[in-house]
Amino acid sequence: MIDPSLVSTLATAGTVAVGYALGRISRPGARDKSGPQRPQAICGCDHNYGTHGGDGGKCNATVKRACQWEQLGYKVITTNWEYAPCPCLRYDGPVPLRDVLA
Repeated sequence: MIDPSLVSTLATAGTVAVGYALGRISRPGARDKSGPQRPQAICGCDHNYGTHGGDGGKCNATVKRACQWEQLGYKVITTNWEYAPCPCLRYDGPVPLRDVLA
């Protein structure tokens, strides 16, 4: 006769092994050991710290805006673009370390 505690132990070990294998397969990014990402000096307008004037002032970059559209059935597509100055008035991203320590 087979001991019931042996059956219970084998069933538990099998369940643990299957759970471990499924956990390793379902999370491929969890094995990435590159470490945390460094913060990027990106403003809310998606431009970097260098495009803003001295001391995080007005943004000097341009943005692409749609200025002409065309109706194609139920879809509206943009047919012409214009470049305009970025409306961002001040840099609001992470503060560079040299400005914190100064």
